[in-house]
Amino acid sequence: MAEQEEVAKICEEYQKVADKYGLFERMFIQLFLEEEVELSVHFGLDNLKEDELRKDQRFRTHVGKFQRFLTGIMEMLSKGPDQAENIVQVLR
Repeated sequence: MAEQEEVAKICEEYQKVADKYGLFERMFIQLFLEEEVELSVHFGLDNLKEDELRKDQRFRTHVGKFQRFLTGIMEMLSKGPDQAENIVQVLR
């Protein structure tokens, strides 16, 4: 389990990322095209090239939902350990 100081540092660094959507877009492109290609099949995004993925509304929606999910978790983490139960509920 991370110390509250470590959690605060992670939250601070996340807040410094100016283009969070771009960060997650690059992450999912790497996953879908290089590392976990079977994930692209699961989401119906297989056989698409990088530029096609970036334009595909399903892909853009998936990236945006993940961004909102992680941002919500980071906001709860930044409020301290008393949010642990809320985080567990979101993760379920």
